Amino acid sequence: MINIVKMTFSLILFLLLFLIFSCSGTESDTELSVKPYFGTAVRYACDINNPPKAGEAPCDIDAFRLCAFSEKLNSVLCNEYSVDEGKGGAKFRLPEAEDYRIFFQGFNKAKADVMLWCGATDKIAVKKGDSKDVSVFIGRCSDFVFARNKMGVARAFHTATLLNDGRVLITGGISSVSSNSCDPDCDGKDCKPFCRLSGAVADAEIYDYKKGEFQKIGKMNIPRALHTATLLEDGRVLIAGGVKSVKLQMVPGEDKPFVMPESMDEASLTIEIFDPQANTFKKVQGSVSRAMHYAYLSPGGKVYAIGGVSDNSGNFEAKLAEISPTSGMTESKISLTAGRIFPVIADFSVVDKGSSVIAVAGGMVIEESKNLGNSFDIISFADAVPSVNEHKYSKRDAYILASLGSGIIPVDSGKFLLCGGMLMRNFRLGFLGGEYNVFAGQPLDYSYYFDINNNNVSYPERNSNLIYRRAFFQSVYLYSKNPKILFTGGFEAVNPDFATDSSFIPFIPSRSAELFLVNSDLFDSIHPTGIVDAANPVVKMNEARAAHTLTVLPDQTVLVTGGFSSASEISNTSEIFEPYPADKDISLLVY
Repeated sequence: MINIVKMTFSLILFLLLFLIFSCSGTESDTELSVKPYFGTAVRYACDINNPPKAGEAPCDIDAFRLCAFSEKLNSVLCNEYSVDEGKGGAKFRLPEAEDYRIFFQGFNKAKADVMLWCGATDKIAVKKGDSKDVSVFIGRCSDFVFARNKMGVARAFHTATLLNDGRVLITGGISSVSSNSCDPDCDGKDCKPFCRLSGAVADAEIYDYKKGEFQKIGKMNIPRALHTATLLEDGRVLIAGGVKSVKLQMVPGEDKPFVMPESMDEASLTIEIFDPQANTFKKVQGSVSRAMHYAYLSPGGKVYAIGGVSDNSGNFEAKLAEISPTSGMTESKISLTAGRIFPVIADFSVVDKGSSVIAVAGGMVIEESKNLGNSFDIISFADAVPSVNEHKYSKRDAYILASLGSGIIPVDSGKFLLCGGMLMRNFRLGFLGGEYNVFAGQPLDYSYYFDINNNNVSYPERNSNLIYRRAFFQSVYLYSKNPKILFTGGFEAVNPDFATDSSFIPFIPSRSAELFLVNSDLFDSIHPTGIVDAANPVVKMNEARAAHTLTVLPDQTVLVTGGFSSASEISNTSEIFEPYPADKDISLLVY
């Protein structure tokens, strides 16, 4: 009898515990419906003539896993699904937490340890008893895929600004190479016009990184190209300067690049403030004009226009301008040691959060008789009034600091890498004990280290070359813990046809991409899953691009927009680069 009572009591206790845990699990867990959106990568299609449409799952995967990582809960949860289960939204139940990062790993069951398609989205808050829909844009691991739709207009020399909510604001640029000549002696006459005009656009749009889609949001008050856009501390975007019409010189003049403003105009003297809550633009008049400059947000919250041109003479500007949301661009008392157009900036706060120092290089005319072109400027924003110091070299190796369209990368608190670009004048440069002719406009593959703490030395430190020649290219950091720098596109060669056909610009854009491995001090090509063979060639972009933009998105993918796609066309497409995870262990994928 006692045994029966004990058994009955045990059974009742078991049922009570079962009901308690069952009910608590149902109430506390949230059901996520995760909808994958796939980009398009034609070269991986099973049928090249009939690739998947934008948003359709690629044919080389038949399953995928979703993993959710919460740092707060210190846990990783994963489920596997068939591709069919993902079409309507894969169901995933999670306990309450506010910091989930959702990972997508697409694979083929025949080789389930190799991830082929990747995606992630973060800042997912899960509350007790709720249900939630989550979208994730999926790209081919360690490769480029097209976004789900195209931009509203083609763009080059435009801006792309990451907003606080993860969206990307795209503004302005030139959209085509016009047939209109800016050579009055040749316009409409029987001759080859080697100077042509391209009008800027006012169109603006927003990119949604979770869906991989662009949405038009209207227009700026003024068309702009060769302008800048800066995210302010309050979340608004300050769009400054630029011009309404750009002059493309088919035969660049002495010490002038192939792109210049037609004239400084209403765009040059104004700024616009973009409100991301209302998606509106407000124009503000200033007293100083700028185009082809760099805009820098200082640690104190002030925005400065560095370099560029300020008047119709096209002279390179040395004096910095302050850019205020209320008064536009105004004069400052700060000057570079020499004028620069399209300067490049090494912001050391990227690698040292406590730094208030930047290095300014590039976009400078070499004048050996005046000892110009072999230096960069160091600007410190530690005090109320920023200070500028020139860092000069004595050897010809350092004339690479004058290159136009170069790239600059800080690698530690005082050292930066400068690479690529082109010079604006034929010059005989000294490299590694020899001298070499470098012709104006010829894209370079040189790469050098410079150190702000090692002044007045005889030569910079030569690094291994870029794999590809590049000018007007783009580069960004991919990881913060194990830093890799992604280089994309740029002009790779002088176009031999431009001298006989005025429908061309002087340079040929490139599809190439490569990585700089900071800790290994090496440039390397990109290959899916680390393998190079006929099925996994060296990775390149889907389109050639120069004067395009790169933006690192909240999910750690990289958005590539627009640019020159040929020697005469400008692109309205965009693509996403999906970095290959450092390790298959999902817990290590948290960047």
